[in-house]
Amino acid sequence: MPTFEAKAWNNGQHHPTGAGYGLQISRSDRDRHFIRSWRTVQLLGFGAGPITVNIDKKSFWDPKCRELISVHLGRWMIAQKIGSWPHRKRPIITLIPKGSGIFQLHSYRLLP
Repeated sequence: MPTFEAKAWNNGQHHPTGAGYGLQISRSDRDRHFIRSWRTVQLLGFGAGPITVNIDKKSFWDPKCRELISVHLGRWMIAQKIGSWPHRKRPIITLIPKGSGIFQLHSYRLLP
């Protein structure tokens, strides 16, 4: 089963509500695993129900941004104790494509 990695992302405010959190996808993984006609994708996390993320927006398909952003994803990251990190040491999350627009949040690792 093909997997890919995403970097934890935050808008710089680290809200305890989970607002402003997401996963940054590389351009090549976005183009390989996501389809523009999808409006949303589902993330299945360990310890979390399905998290719906909107990808029907210009910023996700922009060459620079490419973040999956969701307050529910932020809450999951905070619950997993990966809601904050030292400068330039963002956690890396492994995702497994499970079907059309469905991805399993499989594991994460912290950079040394």
